[in-house]
Amino acid sequence: MAIRQDTIVAIRKNDSEKLLRIGIVKSEKYSMCTYPAHPKQEIDLKNHRWGHYFICLYKGFYKYAKSRGIDVGEPVGLDVVVDGIVPTGSGLSSSAAFVCSSTTAIMAAFGASFSKVFLSLL
Repeated sequence: MAIRQDTIVAIRKNDSEKLLRIGIVKSEKYSMCTYPAHPKQEIDLKNHRWGHYFICLYKGFYKYAKSRGIDVGEPVGLDVVVDGIVPTGSGLSSSAAFVCSSTTAIMAAFGASFSKVFLSLL
């Protein structure tokens, strides 16, 4: 959709710690989320956090890569910072913007390139 709002994700591999650390620039409302960098981890559905969106796409990235025979290597730590101006709860699908932009960032970090169809199925 052609709108002025955007979501920007900065990501880097962190080989020293096998953790996923996800933060938002405007952190007053959303605190940093930290998870193990294991794609088969369970998600705590009783304690919803905004970082669960990232974990779901992270798990989906590994599952899709494996199903296609694409070796993206062993899980490594990732440091992730999110910013943007898609307002939450506005009907502009801020969660979809977060998931698609984060998946694109993960693909860049791992040197993978999946189709836009894959992104649309997240």
